[in-house]
Amino acid sequence: MALSAAARDLPGFAAGEIAWNLVHPVVLSYVIALAAFLDPRGRWTVLVGSASSLGTAAGPLTGSVLADRAGFPGTGQALAAGLLLIAVPMTAVALRTGRRPGPVAGLPVLEVPVQTPAVAARHAYDPAPPNR
Repeated sequence: MALSAAARDLPGFAAGEIAWNLVHPVVLSYVIALAAFLDPRGRWTVLVGSASSLGTAAGPLTGSVLADRAGFPGTGQALAAGLLLIAVPMTAVALRTGRRPGPVAGLPVLEVPVQTPAVAARHAYDPAPPNR
């Protein structure tokens, strides 16, 4: 984000965005893991994945409009400010929840009885015959 915020032209801004996109999978994995830790039933994990998908869908249009109206320095600064606004409370939550044991204990376990094991049918996945 610092590269994008300091950019004065398109190549500098693009370099910052490429650097962010290299780090983004690690950050997203951390956020999804934090959501799973906070809510073992998976509700927050689904919301994090949905928010990520929404950002992927709406991000290019939003970024293009922002770059057109505020320029590359303004866009980088807006992205950096948004990242800080999100990172500070998430860090506080992660630090606070790290002090207590995981909430998984006490959840009921659902056991599903299986009548017979699944067996693949013979020749069900043979290659297709050649075209004639």
